[in-house]
Parts: sequence; C-alpha cells; structure tokens
Amino acid sequence: MALSAARIGGTRAAIAVAGVLVAFATASVAWDPRNAPVLVLDLAVGLAFVGLAVVAVPFSVPVTVLSGAVALAWYAGTAWAPAVFWHRGALTWLLLAYPLLRPATRLEGIVAGAAIAISTVPFAWSNPIASAGIATVLGAVAAWSTASIRSRGRAAFTAHLALVAFAALILIGALIDASEAAGTALPFYVAYEITVAAIALALGAVLPRPSASAVADLVIDLDGTPDTSMRERLSRALGDRGVRIAYADATADGFRDADGRPLDPAGPASGRATTPILRSGRPVAIIEHDAASVTAGTLVDAIGSATAAIDEHEHLTAEIAAHVTEVEDARRRLARAADRERSALRSRLRTTVEEPLEGLLGSLRADAAGPAGAAEPADAAELAHAAGHADPADADADAHADADADADEPVDPAAPAADPAAPAAFARTIAILEGALVEVVEAGQGLRPRELDDGLGAAVRVLSERSPLTVDLSPGRGTRYAPEVESAMYAACSEALQNCAKHAGVDRAAVEIADADGSLVIRIRDAGAGGADPSRGRGLRGLADRVRAVGGDVHVESPPGSGTLVELTYRGEPS
Repeated sequence: MALSAARIGGTRAAIAVAGVLVAFATASVAWDPRNAPVLVLDLAVGLAFVGLAVVAVPFSVPVTVLSGAVALAWYAGTAWAPAVFWHRGALTWLLLAYPLLRPATRLEGIVAGAAIAISTVPFAWSNPIASAGIATVLGAVAAWSTASIRSRGRAAFTAHLALVAFAALILIGALIDASEAAGTALPFYVAYEITVAAIALALGAVLPRPSASAVADLVIDLDGTPDTSMRERLSRALGDRGVRIAYADATADGFRDADGRPLDPAGPASGRATTPILRSGRPVAIIEHDAASVTAGTLVDAIGSATAAIDEHEHLTAEIAAHVTEVEDARRRLARAADRERSALRSRLRTTVEEPLEGLLGSLRADAAGPAGAAEPADAAELAHAAGHADPADADADAHADADADADEPVDPAAPAADPAAPAAFARTIAILEGALVEVVEAGQGLRPRELDDGLGAAVRVLSERSPLTVDLSPGRGTRYAPEVESAMYAACSEALQNCAKHAGVDRAAVEIADADGSLVIRIRDAGAGGADPSRGRGLRGLADRVRAVGGDVHVESPPGSGTLVELTYRGEPS
C-alpha cells in the first residue's frame, strides 16, 4: 500500500532532522575558524543529499536510502580524514543504480562494488596515477552505458551523464595533483564541491514522480488508445522510457506486446517490475516498468482504483448500448409494420373503392353512349394521368350538344317521353365519379405507390416524370431492398424533389441512385438558392426521421447560393 500523507510527512521530517543533527555534529568535530567558509560549503553539500533523500520519500525508497548513505559518507570524510574518499564509492553506486537500489547490469554492479571497496583505501584516490586510472574506468563505463540507456528512462540517463562529469572532475584533480601547480588546490576543491552539490540537485529534478491520477487516466484510456500512444504517455507519467505493455494472448497462455514479443514467464530483468491490469478479476494486460515506479505502491493503487471504475463504466455502457439497440429495433419493427399496413390499405382501397368506381363509370358511360356502342371505360391509371379533374360544365355542354343532335331523329310514338335534363345529369354524375376516382388513386399513391412493386428505380422514374422539374435520373442497377426501406427512401426522395420545386428557384434537378457494393445511396441535387436548414423545416425533419427509422441516414449540404444536396444512405443487406 502507498504511504499515507501523514506517514510521508513524518518520514520526511525525521530524515531532515537527522540530517541537520549530523551536520551540526560534523561541524562541531571539524570546526576550524581558518577554514570556516570551506566547512560551510562542505556541510551544504551533505545537506543537498539529505534534501534529495527527503524529496524521494514518497517516490523511491532506494533513492532515499542511497542519498542518505552519500550524505553520511560525505560528513564522515569531513569529520575524519581516513574517510575523505568514502563518498566517491557511495556516489558512484547511487549514480549507476539511480533511481533503483541496484545497478541494472552486471558490469555496472561490478564497477559500483569496486568503487565502494576502493573508496575505503585512501592510497588509491590520493595517488594521482591510480586516481586517474580509476576515473578513466568510471568515465568509460558510464559513457558506454549512457549510449544504450535511454530506454531505461530520463532519470537513469541523467544519472549516468552525471557520473561521466564526476569521473572527468576526478581525472582533472589527478592531473592537477600530478602537475603540482601552486595555488590550484583551493579553486579545484571549491569546484569539486559545487559539482557534487549540483549532481544532487540534478538527480532531484529528474526523480520519477508517478502520479496516481495520471496513471489512472491512462489505465482508463487503455481500451481505446493505440498501444504506441499509450506506451509513450505511460512512459511520461512514470518517468520511465522502458515501459512495455503486454496484452493477454487469446491463442496461447501468456502475454504479448504490440510487436508480438511474448512476456518472459520467468519474470522481468533486474531492476524491472510488472503490474497487472485486472478486469473483473482476471488479468487482461501487464505493464512492465522501472521497479522504482511502484516502490511506494502508487501505481498499484492507481491501477486498482481505475480498473474498478472501468468495470462499472463498462457495465453501464453495455446496459445503455442494449437499450439503444432495443429502441432501434423497435423503430424498425414499427416502420416495417407501418409499411405493411399502408400496403394492405392500398390494396383494400384498390379492391373496395377503385375497382367498383371503375365498373360504375364504365356502365354509366355505356348508358350515356346508348346502344350504338360505348367507348371503352377508362381505368384508374388513365384517370390518374389525366390532367386535372373533369369539369361538370364541359360535361353539361356535351350533353346539350347530344340533345340537339337527338332532336333531329324521328321519335317513336310508343316510347316514353325522354327527360330533357337526363343527359346533363348523366354527364355531371360521370364527371363527379371520375374526379372521385382520381382522388382515390392519388390517395392510394400516397399510401404506397403502385410503381414500387417494380422496384425503387422504376418508382423514382415515374416520380421524376410527374415532377414539375426536369429531372436527370440515374436509376442504378435495380437492386431490391426490404419494402419498408424502399418506401422510406421513395418518400424522402419525393419530399426532396418537392422542396426543390418550391424553394430552389430552378427548373432542373438531378437524382442519382447508387445501389452497388452492398449499400443504397440516393443523391438529390440542385443548383438553386441553397440555404436549407434541416433543423427548421418540418419536411426535411420528417424525411430524416422516416429514413432513420428503417436504419438509414440523411445528410444535407446546402450552403447559401450554392445549391442543395440531399443524400439518403442505407447500409443494410439487399432483400
């Protein structure tokens, strides 16, 4: 578990107080009024590493321990001459291992251990030749490691650079000692102490500070973020460029990263650690990272809290998705039922109203024409294509003309007297019935156009011919779709052409039906005034609702002055 805020504060205070007390004890032992400035600088360097230990408490116990060791070794060298070089071994170990407890490679571990051992032998560092040789080895190892250490994070990279600078400083000191130049000892000593203090400050600046909130946000994003982006963001959050994310392999027991490399079942390399990502109690991913990132438990707690929130979020999301699916299915069922009802009503209207009216009109026309032979009765389709309704006044005029013609014929004395108003009444009755039949036919077309029986392309062709506009039609391949889909698309196309005729201010439009590649797309385009707003027009909203009810979509582009494009889309399977 992560340290509580109270425990962190208490630990920091204890380390700070202990560091100050050790500094005062050192000053009391090594006090010399002649070297007071140098002693103050000495104490400041030790306090710099005490400060690094204090800062690292909630983030890295290894850094706290090793920084404290460097501070103690430094104070020991100030108070006791034989311990003057102890800090070099402790500082070398800290820089090679940073921000962990142990160096990451075997070579670095050997060098760090050797530095600890050599630091206890004053001759090795006080002899210019030996000191130069040791510094050269340290610098070479640090430089070689630096060239290949970027994957281990910014903190380790900075620490290795600091070790290169530290080794160079020791080498310069050895060369100065070998030259026995006068007046150089004090300036070098001051530069040495300032450099060591600067190393402590630099290490504090790059100390990995994993944020629980940042890590939790990343874990929540884990499902929808590409692995490369996730790895980069997690690296920044943890201060570790070597972060690796491995996901559960469905084809085998184990985990693989985005490059297909399996996670080693034996565990991570030295200095690395793994943290599982659990969903509903089972691991779905594993994060391999710097072991220092989870020393205080920050990452573990953040991931645990975040994954619990994810589980609840996924549960709610699944419920919402199920409800949305139910609503969409219900809309489609209603659209299908409404189309079937319109088709049935259209059929009943045909059989119970249209056909009887056609028969009655045929009989009336035959009676009006007399036994000489009546003209063939016009059916409903012919009447529907007729321009307008019959005018009763015209029928009355025709009746009078027929009556005048009949007046010249001989009259059978035995026949009953003819009613002179009968022909006119017959004509008026026929005209009224013809008008009613046209209305019935148009009502049936509104319910479900009869042309849809031959397919959407055929129906839109008839619609284009009846439109007051000149319509350039591309009818498509004739692919058939579910009846409710074709009805909805036809109605939307009809509404779009009507809007074009009413508002576009043009006499021409284009209709393109694209029914290939498993989708149906109808584009109605004009070069008119544009400026159509689907959110305000009830017609556009209505056609959009009807198309979306069957699983389609409507897209309108209508910039002012640049015409209008209405695009109807359906991605379902053909029937």
